[in-house]
Amino acid sequence: ALDMPIELVNLRLTISGVPTAITLIQSKSKQHGSPLEYVKLHELNQQVPVYKRTEIAINQELIGPAIITEKEATLYLAPHWCVSAQGPGGLLLEQMGEK
Repeated sequence: ALDMPIELVNLRLTISGVPTAITLIQSKSKQHGSPLEYVKLHELNQQVPVYKRTEIAINQELIGPAIITEKEATLYLAPHWCVSAQGPGGLLLEQMGEK
């Protein structure tokens, strides 16, 4: 009976240490950012702008469809959605009413 496989059902861990500071992405731009390029997405019949995250100015509003790139992630902003850069480093996404 001791040589039977063991099934681990639940595991609890405790981690301790000294927290490190988190650096939030800050917009480097004081002016509204312009698209780096335009790309064609599979299901859309239009060119979609691609923005660099750090080039979007605080309170600049972008309306989807659009793509926002950064080092760690890529955000697809769907049609009928808008995004604005918030300080410090946040993005606020809001759904717009369909027309």
